[in-house]
Amino acid sequence: MGHYQGCRFLATQNEDDCRCEEYRYMKVLFIGILILIIEIFGGLVSGSLALLADAGHVFVDNGAAIISILVAIVVRKWRGSEKFARSMGGYVNATLLLVIAIWVGFEAITRFYNPREIVSAWMISTAFLGGVLNFWQKMELEQHGEHNHVTHKAMHKHVESDLLQSVGVVAGGIAIYLTGWQAIDPLISLYIAYKMVVWSIEIFQMSGKENGGHSHQHGHHHH
Repeated sequence: MGHYQGCRFLATQNEDDCRCEEYRYMKVLFIGILILIIEIFGGLVSGSLALLADAGHVFVDNGAAIISILVAIVVRKWRGSEKFARSMGGYVNATLLLVIAIWVGFEAITRFYNPREIVSAWMISTAFLGGVLNFWQKMELEQHGEHNHVTHKAMHKHVESDLLQSVGVVAGGIAIYLTGWQAIDPLISLYIAYKMVVWSIEIFQMSGKENGGHSHQHGHHHH
């Protein structure tokens, strides 16, 4: 059996016509839109600014998924442009991740000096649900074989950043509930912002080195 059953109905016999990569990122985007709706609703109901800020993070990551879909389409239609398309897409996604990192870091520093809220059970449960869906995105990216190109790796970093933030909100919320120490929340956020900066730099470097080395036989199989 192949790694990716979606190819059975999305691909023709010609490997160059395979839409598996596009389909994978579309699935990640669909899950991301679901997370966005849940977090906006949860943020408005709970009054949680942190959840609304995370919804902004998800919105930008959905933009990264759209960039990845566009890159996959360009690569499928114009194979000769793969190196350029993946490199440019990588630079855009790295920039988006850096913007999120700066945003999260700024929010964290602001919360140090102006604690905004006691984390509610509603906020924790919404973030937990978002984290479960983030994990689903991560599994969608990981279960279909190894992809060495920068498009896949950049998308993976965006999903990991979202998952890390969801885990951070849940862990911070529980810790604040148990200890009452409000500084836990911004401390976790600062660590997440640091990780995002590191990942952004990695994607920038990968984009510069991108050689268009997407191999169909390693990425997925056709039957």
